[in-house]
Amino acid sequence: MAGDIELIRTPSAAAPGGHYSQGVLHKGILHVSGQLPVRADDSHSVDEP
Repeated sequence: MAGDIELIRTPSAAAPGGHYSQGVLHKGILHVSGQLPVRADDSHSVDEP
């Protein structure tokens, strides 16, 4: 079953801040988790108040 799971990674996005993948493709469904408004250069895309 592990052969059916594809990890999705791109250098164009910020690295995951935890122990998860940028995305996981399984049986045609893309699962994403813990995505925050952070750019690849570690700056935030939301202005602070």
